[in-house]
Amino acid sequence: MKTSKEIIGLPVLSIAEVLNLGAVKDLLINPESGAVDFVVVEPKNSFHETKLIPYQDVVGIGEDALTIRNQDKVIPFSSSAEALKLLEKDVKIINSKVMTEKGTIVGTVSEIAVDEDTGKIIGSQWIPNGQQQPAGYITADTVITYGRDMIIVTKDFQQGLTDDVSKEELVAEQEPVAEQEPMPEQDPLKFFEDQQNQYLIGRRVTSAIVADDGEVIAKEGDIVTPGIIEMANAAGKYVELTLNTVEEN
Repeated sequence: MKTSKEIIGLPVLSIAEVLNLGAVKDLLINPESGAVDFVVVEPKNSFHETKLIPYQDVVGIGEDALTIRNQDKVIPFSSSAEALKLLEKDVKIINSKVMTEKGTIVGTVSEIAVDEDTGKIIGSQWIPNGQQQPAGYITADTVITYGRDMIIVTKDFQQGLTDDVSKEELVAEQEPVAEQEPMPEQDPLKFFEDQQNQYLIGRRVTSAIVADDGEVIAKEGDIVTPGIIEMANAAGKYVELTLNTVEEN
């Protein structure tokens, strides 16, 4: 299980290309299924269109990154009619009012917990009226409706309140883990970028890479060097370079 705070902000990495595709900007929630249907990706270059990942294409959500199989799983926001409809509904859940089916507002939601394998919302953290600290997670089976600014819960929802999410996280932190090879002492995003650069260096360019102002970054047949990578990054042509190289024989 992951909270939204643990997901939003993670770098998005494609496994096949070892490529950083941006960062998780938001989660698009389907109020009818009570699940995250899409992950919204903010691209590395701010002038590029915001992208989406259908949740079923998420391979994993770790402490350092959200991973997908390959970059083809990232789609333009404007290409998904379903995502645009969810955007119009604008159901965030966090900061929503909590109302019982009897019509009484009993507090607000401060966080959600998501099953990272399915995207289902398994709990909504409840802060009762007049309090600042959460009283527990409202379980999904006691939620009747997720709305834009309010969730409707059963009259006896408090009977199902749980702290299991936080408890499991604490147990996971306290349990000894098998000794593993230490991760590089650097930002994980920088680490994956370095890995991708090492993958590219020495590969042969299959199609000319040209900047928007007409400057030739690499000609067909050139061998990728750190200098070519630097020029491609500066011109916003890094992904294009990645897609147009082959291993040099």
